[in-house]
Amino acid sequence: LIAGFKTLSEYAQPPPLPLSLLSEIKLGDMKGPVHDARMAPEEIGKDTEALLTSEVSISPSGSVGEKSIGDTISKDGDGGNAFPASIKYIVGNEFCERFCYYGMRTVLILYMTCPLQLEQSSAIMINHAFIALAYFTPLAGGALSDGYLGKYSTIFYLSLVYAFGSTVLSLTSTTHSPNALKFTGLMVGLLLIATGTGGIKPCVSAFGGDQFKGRNAATQLQSFFAIFYFAINAGSVLSIIITPLLREYGCPECGGSSCSFSLAFGVPAALMIVSIIILVAGRARVGYKMVPPKKQGLVKRIIDTRFAKGTPRFGGKVDNDNNSGLLDDGNDEEKKVGESVGDIGEKNSSTTAANTNDKNDENTTNQDQGWYSRAVAQYGKAQADESKQVLDVLWVMTPFPLFWCLFDQQSSTWVIQASQMDGQLGKITILPDQMQMFNALLILVFLPIFDRGVYPAFRNCGLAMSPLSRMMSGMGLASIAFILAGFLQLKIDSCEGKCVNMLWQVPQYALITAGEVLFSVTGLEFAYSQAPQSMKAMMQSVWLLTVCLGNILVVAFEAISSAVGISMALGFFLNSGLMMAALVWFRWVSSGYTYLPTQRDA
Repeated sequence: LIAGFKTLSEYAQPPPLPLSLLSEIKLGDMKGPVHDARMAPEEIGKDTEALLTSEVSISPSGSVGEKSIGDTISKDGDGGNAFPASIKYIVGNEFCERFCYYGMRTVLILYMTCPLQLEQSSAIMINHAFIALAYFTPLAGGALSDGYLGKYSTIFYLSLVYAFGSTVLSLTSTTHSPNALKFTGLMVGLLLIATGTGGIKPCVSAFGGDQFKGRNAATQLQSFFAIFYFAINAGSVLSIIITPLLREYGCPECGGSSCSFSLAFGVPAALMIVSIIILVAGRARVGYKMVPPKKQGLVKRIIDTRFAKGTPRFGGKVDNDNNSGLLDDGNDEEKKVGESVGDIGEKNSSTTAANTNDKNDENTTNQDQGWYSRAVAQYGKAQADESKQVLDVLWVMTPFPLFWCLFDQQSSTWVIQASQMDGQLGKITILPDQMQMFNALLILVFLPIFDRGVYPAFRNCGLAMSPLSRMMSGMGLASIAFILAGFLQLKIDSCEGKCVNMLWQVPQYALITAGEVLFSVTGLEFAYSQAPQSMKAMMQSVWLLTVCLGNILVVAFEAISSAVGISMALGFFLNSGLMMAALVWFRWVSSGYTYLPTQRDA
């Protein structure tokens, strides 16, 4: 896997930027692009402007910092387009962890309905409760990482919990285990796995982003998150192919309690142990860049800042002779912090007024103009700016659960739709749940196409897409995919028997997958790069929480549909309409958003 990373890194090498584009770049417009995460090392947080405006060597052809493919990975990643050597260990760790997670999940339903002989409804409820918990625990993981342990320690310790849970599940699923032990092992194993996978989920991508520094960090992040997302899907594809074969070996036909799933659960557990070994090996061999935690409760800090009363701490007073509006408490470091990026409804305020006297007069009365000025007075400008940026990103994220509401129906309503179709393809028979493979396979195809073809083509035409505009495009494609699904369902309903071939689902899978590249990959990077340096993992956990909320919306929608008798075709159309409404909402909440200067347009 590590050796194969060099092949991936070749495609990941950032493309040269033309001189015409460089002449148009402004520091405040630098926006980062794609994937599951985002920003740069701690040096970016400390001195972003110096980082992005550092000297760049430009060749006569207009290319910037070009290196040979062999230079793509370096030991420190400080120069040119070289990737830090630690990245291959982080990507390898993610690949093995995703293999474990998706491999176990692939056979979980069959394990509960066959050897454990649970009712189908009970099995479905346990399955979805596990998924919901796995996407809820990232909140705790992010808070633990940014507030107390740091990213590496959080990943390491929770990976041990994860591996232990996977091992428990494997050891208790043997043929000789009584049903009571199997069920206990299932509950304990799933609880530990959900805690482990959810806890490390927001940390790994953010930890990878922390490894980058140098003049090309913002550009390298786009390629890194493309590779990171590739590793996720490569792990899931292989696990979905391999673990059913392992399950078939121990349980060729449902034989009830005589079936063994120990091998099907055991191989993913082994891969989880391998992921820990890779993580530790990376620290021992090349080392990681570490961003120290704040050693405080970040959620409480944000809440306290948002609802500040304006009373200076320690009896201090607002320094109206200083435009920053900080407390006169001798904290010179906070006074160096630049002006706020602003928030929705308060952005682009008159912080750049023409003369100092006007600014001082404004600060004198600022304490009565909203929570931000009260927070500045009580906690200082640095903490107020940090909290404001978090709240800005959270506001922009409010429509995100609707995308996941549609996207995650690939494993439910789309499978049901496929079960009503003809899976015969010559001498090959496609099973309904195998159609999900098209998403995983297409993502591996689309990632390099978008990263190396679509985005550069838009840039060369002078139509660079901002991260938020890419995400809007992804939401639009998801809506169109469900329109196709609705029309396909109408055709199925008009037939007698299974007269529509399953391959007619491929167009909707292609659209939802393209939407995933635009929305999910970009959104992960957006959540990373736009978070304050001290809250990277925390914001990754909030991003993952939108997945949890999206799945809750699916449950609610299905409950209402069943109660009022909504057909599947109409349900698809209604889902599409809800997605379009969310897109309009997203356009409105993001219209005034001001990017931090660490991203560039795609």
